[in-house]
Amino acid sequence: MKRVVLSSMILVVSFIFVGCPSHDKKVRLADSNFNLVDSWNPFIGKWESNIPSMNSAKMVSEFETNGTYTCTFPDLSSDTYKGGYLVEGNIMVTFLSVDGGIGGYTFEVVDNDTINVIEIADVNEDGSIETGNTVPFTRFPNSPVNSERKPFALNTTLIGGTWHETSTPQQTTYQFKIDGKGTMKYNADGQQLSSEIAYSVVHDKGIDETVLILFVPKTNKFTAYSFAIKENENTITVKEITEIKTDSQKYTAVYGTSVIFARKLD
Repeated sequence: MKRVVLSSMILVVSFIFVGCPSHDKKVRLADSNFNLVDSWNPFIGKWESNIPSMNSAKMVSEFETNGTYTCTFPDLSSDTYKGGYLVEGNIMVTFLSVDGGIGGYTFEVVDNDTINVIEIADVNEDGSIETGNTVPFTRFPNSPVNSERKPFALNTTLIGGTWHETSTPQQTTYQFKIDGKGTMKYNADGQQLSSEIAYSVVHDKGIDETVLILFVPKTNKFTAYSFAIKENENTITVKEITEIKTDSQKYTAVYGTSVIFARKLD
């Protein structure tokens, strides 16, 4: 999968869930005219699916408005896992170490109780995507349809000011907003360019790291980084997560380039 790759700044700028009816017919919308296809984030709520990469094991997921979700695999264990996610247009990006780390998906809302989720197998240099398995997400029994259109409300120390890489004169800078959006500015061929980004943050217990999930809509590129805040929350060490290795249910992150960013307050 093509990712937003860290450079001497942080990114190389070569750039980057119904068919099934509701299980409980008593579930009704507060607004009978609401159509889930009109929601910017149709995933908010509780869903169930079967995961091909886990031998079609059943997964129950509940998505929150703070950019995180919880999931269980009732056929396999009683454990609950917490991951991070973002939604931009018809693309969702998730991070969960027990599910292999970062994953990208396109999706299609079929009706208020089903979303077809299609794996992004690869992203080409021109931003076009190659797709893989399609997994229907069906609404969990008795789970109501969420008709609110509220944006994300993230809680992370990344919000505020401008982050810039500390060791190169051709700086890439980032600004992160509370709603999970932001801006990236960078130099390319001597020109100062700008691109909108989407992001989310989660602490993944599997690898015991705070993870930044980053997506660039212009190029459909996405990747994950671990980061640690230092020095009164104005300096961070950022490491690209290139792979998640599993050994006897122990999850280990494999890292790429590591850089340091400093915050310049507005």
